[in-house]
Amino acid sequence: MRLTLAVGHHVQVAAALRFWCVFGEAALRSDIGGLRVMCEQLAHLIHVNRSMENVVMHVLPLASGPHAFTSMTATLYGFPPPATSVLVIGSDAGNFTDPDGFVWEAASR
Repeated sequence: MRLTLAVGHHVQVAAALRFWCVFGEAALRSDIGGLRVMCEQLAHLIHVNRSMENVVMHVLPLASGPHAFTSMTATLYGFPPPATSVLVIGSDAGNFTDPDGFVWEAASR
């Protein structure tokens, strides 16, 4: 949780830090916390997406079928060459890897 909050802080204060994410439509339709909470969270996402140029959000439609990262979170960390890493978190565990080819394969999905 502290890491997530720290990333959020740095996205806000460091214009050079770019945050790009893809939400599955099902995540946006899940009623977690009730209607009021969901409306507040969606309004916040819309505000962030419109007001911060370094934040890009996309919605993967249900009709597009299952994605390669279904039930996982993949975070691609980009650093000056050649250091690029990806963090893949599934329902069972998280793995931090950066073998040749894996990062670019994950990024192209």
